[in-house]
Amino acid sequence: MKDLNQEEQYWTAVEARVKEAEAGGDPIVRKVYNLMRNAYHNHDHEGYEALNKELHTLSGTQTENFYAPLEKAAIVLAGEKTAEKVRYIFRHEVEYPYADSYYRRPFRTRRPEVHYSNIYVKLKELFVAESIQFSLRDYLTKPDYSIERMHWISRVISTMIAFELDHGDGWAAEALREIIYSDNQTALLKPEMIKGILISHREDVYTMVGELLIAARLQEGLRQSIAEQMDAGTLQANLYLLKIILDHDLFRFSSIVRALGTWTRHGSGSGESTRGRPAATAGLHYAYR
Repeated sequence: MKDLNQEEQYWTAVEARVKEAEAGGDPIVRKVYNLMRNAYHNHDHEGYEALNKELHTLSGTQTENFYAPLEKAAIVLAGEKTAEKVRYIFRHEVEYPYADSYYRRPFRTRRPEVHYSNIYVKLKELFVAESIQFSLRDYLTKPDYSIERMHWISRVISTMIAFELDHGDGWAAEALREIIYSDNQTALLKPEMIKGILISHREDVYTMVGELLIAARLQEGLRQSIAEQMDAGTLQANLYLLKIILDHDLFRFSSIVRALGTWTRHGSGSGESTRGRPAATAGLHYAYR
């Protein structure tokens, strides 16, 4: 492996684990590996739908075991270093809304098969992040940090942040605190960071985002960045920030109304008119109840 670069070495090691699992009779590990190696997120790829059908067949009527074969195969691919992050994805994905387009309705369900697309994308990006040696610590502590193809892993960065917040030794929370309470948070605080906080299970870190939302004042862009992410996290995080919006009368800002349009899929145009705000206010009160 001397002549291989680090990325090639990573995938060579994964391939070796795949062969070992195949020899032990794992029925889907090769299929999962091939999907992970596919360069793009292609939901029309025949292997993507074939794997979905096979998971349905293997689980039968026991939907609680729907992902058991996929999780086992993904842990084989991941190796010891990344296995806990893989388990974290499978354990918590059902807590979040399954729709994630720009105009979406934040429906939630604990039916595991509904979350197949999001789990697939996160797994795929997690393996890419490992292969290109993405450093979460550098991402959170170095403002100019960038590596080639980092845009390929934009969806899983927030999950990696949440995992570190929930299971790490505290450095990630401290790094985010530095960003949020800095004088330049508008430039430093990225949407992936906000989402990472909100899909974690750290109420103390939600508080930092809530304080920033209140203090945003004339920073409409910052307020909208926070508000547009709040429905993507845990229900607890969503309700916490929604209560802040109601308690502090933040729906008077057009950015909050535009965000409501994103959550409800009704668009944002009404947020620019006075007539649209009473409807948005009523919608927020109804959503909180």
